[in-house]
Amino acid sequence: MPGAPGRVVTLIEDLEACCAGMAYRIDPTLSSTVLARLDHREQGGYDQLQIPIHFSATETVTGITYYANSTNSSFLGTAPVDSIAQQIVDSTGPSGPNSEYILELDKALQSINLALAQDPDNHVAAIAIAVRRLLAT
Repeated sequence: MPGAPGRVVTLIEDLEACCAGMAYRIDPTLSSTVLARLDHREQGGYDQLQIPIHFSATETVTGITYYANSTNSSFLGTAPVDSIAQQIVDSTGPSGPNSEYILELDKALQSINLALAQDPDNHVAAIAIAVRRLLAT
């Protein structure tokens, strides 16, 4: 459905999992404005979750991420890669087309994984490949 609300990256709470990524420090004087914008962007299926962010073995801070709560009415659950890719290509969120988001996410994750010598996120990579294929047709 063109123009449908965006649903791209779905983090699900898993107490045994580890997620490498990028953390951004928010100026305390701007935090309410920034968080209000993020809440608007992440609407429709995502909840805020405070998590520990480990920058090193000795430096940990509390951060905020958005995750998919399976009790949320917009939660879609699992789906085949091709179905996810089609939904992404057909959807646009408050910040633009979801296809752009997933392709940039894939590129960023590849950079992070190379820098950290980690395995790639195969799920995101597979979705990005399927999205590129759909966009090329």
